[in-house]
Amino acid sequence: DFHSKFPSEFGRFKAGDEVAYKRMSDDAISIGILKYFHTKSKRPSATLIDLVLGSFQTAFIEDLDLDITASKKRAIFQKIVNKNSKVLEKKMYLNFLML
Repeated sequence: DFHSKFPSEFGRFKAGDEVAYKRMSDDAISIGILKYFHTKSKRPSATLIDLVLGSFQTAFIEDLDLDITASKKRAIFQKIVNKNSKVLEKKMYLNFLML
């Protein structure tokens, strides 16, 4: 199994934790769910499911669990809601077409 090759815990973090973090790909602040850790490098990192993008992302351990303001957190969650509502609208529309 692929995931068994990677630790599911590192320091105070464990798989399944929801954290605010800085994406390695574009340095944007986002919220994600930790999946597993890459610990055998000079700068350990983690793979997460990004709740805004809906894709796997990577972040350095030092960029996990950021202390973000309440307004920033609300803005990120609003992006998540907007994205999910668009997906739901599309699914509902496709279901309507099949009637």
